[in-house]
Amino acid sequence: SDVFSDIESFTLNEQGFAYVVGNSTVDFSGGGSFASPHLYRMRIFEGDGTLAVTPDDATASGGYNVLESVAAIPGISSGAVNGLDFDPISGDLYAVVENGGRDDLVIIDRLTGATTMIAASMDGTDDVEDIQFDEYGNLYLLDDDGGANETDDVLLMATLDRSGLLPSLISISVV
Repeated sequence: SDVFSDIESFTLNEQGFAYVVGNSTVDFSGGGSFASPHLYRMRIFEGDGTLAVTPDDATASGGYNVLESVAAIPGISSGAVNGLDFDPISGDLYAVVENGGRDDLVIIDRLTGATTMIAASMDGTDDVEDIQFDEYGNLYLLDDDGGANETDDVLLMATLDRSGLLPSLISISVV
């Protein structure tokens, strides 16, 4: 009866794993807890492309339909992870983190949960709720409280510079 709450983001990689971030701490009835924010994964597809998830019968799921703990995500001082997606160019797992009215863009190591800051307090954002890369590596952000009156949903495009060891944010523009 343990409940995961405040899962805001979901993404699927080419290896068939779904990744999600739980933004609230979970205490398990059998003991132990996962501190928030926490990175989880679950296999959706096998290596050959066949479906790995089966209907959960609650007694014999055979290990399927189980969120696997990866790690707590350090380096996020406030806010919640609201968007996750894999960059098709680098394979990196990007995330957007709420930061008091402006959002941070980070890369999360999918094996350790460690974060690398790409852009802190991004200009032109207020409450990014989700992110998505297209197949060309263009990064789109959906800002829930954007526009002149800060109540409109606004689609933004972030331009990244991938020429260095770490990517950097060049600009954000309204699509």
